[in-house]
Amino acid sequence: MALYGKRRILGWHSFVGNLVAKGRLVRLLDAEIRLPGALFLT
Repeated sequence: MALYGKRRILGWHSFVGNLVAKGRLVRLLDAEIRLPGALFLT
């Protein structure tokens, strides 16, 4: 849905960086969160 302008997403650069570089997605904010380790959802 985000690719069609219908929703917003929160994504890792490794997943969405290519889409941002191609202009398919745009950044809403200049803010970045850098984390030293991995995140896990349980």
